[in-house]
Amino acid sequence: MIVSIGPRRAALAVDVPSAAFVAASVERDTFPAVGDDGEAVRVVVEVLRQHGGMAPRALIGGKFEPGGTDLLVDVSISERGKERRTCRSQLGRRLVPGLPSEFAWPVFDGLRRAAKLPAGQLTVDRAGYDPVESSPLMFE
Repeated sequence: MIVSIGPRRAALAVDVPSAAFVAASVERDTFPAVGDDGEAVRVVVEVLRQHGGMAPRALIGGKFEPGGTDLLVDVSISERGKERRTCRSQLGRRLVPGLPSEFAWPVFDGLRRAAKLPAGQLTVDRAGYDPVESSPLMFE
């Protein structure tokens, strides 16, 4: 599914297997759980913003498995520059699969600010970035 609102576009998918990558490391954080029991789900979100000749983009995804008392979040981090543009994109040219550390930390910031998820395990293990156009803000 693709949604367009002015210069902003977002695409949702159940999975993008080409966005899977080998993790060089995994960072973990714990968040308070909100709401009732959830369902197991996998989802990938790709975002693009076009303005002034620039087009920052990001693709991020993972799986959620309910259970426990807190929300545990694992974010896989890749090494930058180890991959080629092989990650499929619904919003433009192919991306580089992976999540370099400069984009991984904003994922935690975005979750701290906006996530309202029930108790369970959220594993971020899908990502794609553009070496020129991606930005930390887009991954937040």
